[in-house]
Amino acid sequence: RAHEESQRKSDRIKAAIKAKREAALNGDGRYNFNLPKWIDARKTGDDLEYVLNDHQHAVRLIYQLAAEGLGQMAICRILMDRDIPTFKSNKGGWHQSTIGKLLDSNAVIGTFAPQKFDGKRYVPDGDPKPNYFPPVVDDDLYMRAQSMRRTRVSKGRKGLAFSNLFTGLTTCAHCHGPM
Repeated sequence: RAHEESQRKSDRIKAAIKAKREAALNGDGRYNFNLPKWIDARKTGDDLEYVLNDHQHAVRLIYQLAAEGLGQMAICRILMDRDIPTFKSNKGGWHQSTIGKLLDSNAVIGTFAPQKFDGKRYVPDGDPKPNYFPPVVDDDLYMRAQSMRRTRVSKGRKGLAFSNLFTGLTTCAHCHGPM
């Protein structure tokens, strides 16, 4: 009986989340609270509007640098040299994984790609919706950056000050992560 009650609650929650997601995709309300870091939500009367915040300048710079052919590590160095704040005000500075995720995101051109958590990771859940968010970069810059990323070779030295023959060859015995 406890399992049945738990299953019923789970089904109700899933149905409510699905209804909320569909309403948001139709322009009625907001589905998620984890917006891209360069977008803020503002309520104006009964309407919800998405606006770009101060992080938009960092996003544009990252895409411009990527379109010029720079890699993720070089972009990180430039951002840190220019003292551009991270999205989370992280004292550790920019990380190439953050740059990579940002360059993989099509939210920068205004597309919302609904996702759901399948217990292990987020997976696509429905068709992407273009023009959902205000675009921070134009389509031309986005495509130039993607084109340059595809032509880059991702292996090799990460810079003049870092050289390690074992990069990517060893893993942690405890968490199996790269060392």
